[in-house]
Amino acid sequence: MKILVAAFAYNERPYIPYMVEYYRSQGCDLLILDNYSTDGTYEWLVENGVRTSRVNTDNSFHLVRLQHALLKEFEKIHPDWIVYTGIDTYFYFPDGITKEIEKVDRLGRTAISVHHLEAYRTGEEFKMPFQDNYFHILIASRRVQMVAKYLQPFRFNGDALIIPNLRIYESDGFLINYGFCKTKEERELTYARRKKAWALGNPKGHGSHYKVAADRDWTWAKEEFTDIRTTEYYKMMTK
Repeated sequence: MKILVAAFAYNERPYIPYMVEYYRSQGCDLLILDNYSTDGTYEWLVENGVRTSRVNTDNSFHLVRLQHALLKEFEKIHPDWIVYTGIDTYFYFPDGITKEIEKVDRLGRTAISVHHLEAYRTGEEFKMPFQDNYFHILIASRRVQMVAKYLQPFRFNGDALIIPNLRIYESDGFLINYGFCKTKEERELTYARRKKAWALGNPKGHGSHYKVAADRDWTWAKEEFTDIRTTEYYKMMTK
């Protein structure tokens, strides 16, 4: 079974080796589209044998254009299943990604929903990897559907993967997004790219959480969150 982990990257050189190593260790193939990075991200992907190509979106994080480029690549690769993620986003399942997808496929289900967790930086000195240094999380009430069988017509609706004959398996697994653990300078650059995308016609609902974070100067208090080390999620991460 060909399980394809798909993501975009823009100036992710400090983070991308950890992400690639993690998903390769899970037995997955990778497709990472580079959004014309200027920090060596694209060169690193090429040197390390990660399937990639460059997509120009006028120095903006234009999600619609990027997802359209992904769809074209999917048609060439024709994977069995797709895991849609980010360079700072990690999926965890009780027995790993490959075994979870194989189990769900045998059950005749065509998509997997998971719990959605976001990690926040609360005054820590910046260090990598994320998983060993950032533990304060917000547990969203909604589940997300970013893992699906590759069936045509295949499309995106925001971050959700939409396919025909959708039969969702509600997994005990989860994803954790570490985006807000990055530095203030990086987040402000990303926010500027989001605003440019909105000006170019990208829906303003894509990335609206950046405005909320910028209004607070990208700062959070530990008391606002749950320490993941006190939860069942952490047991799954460290299993």
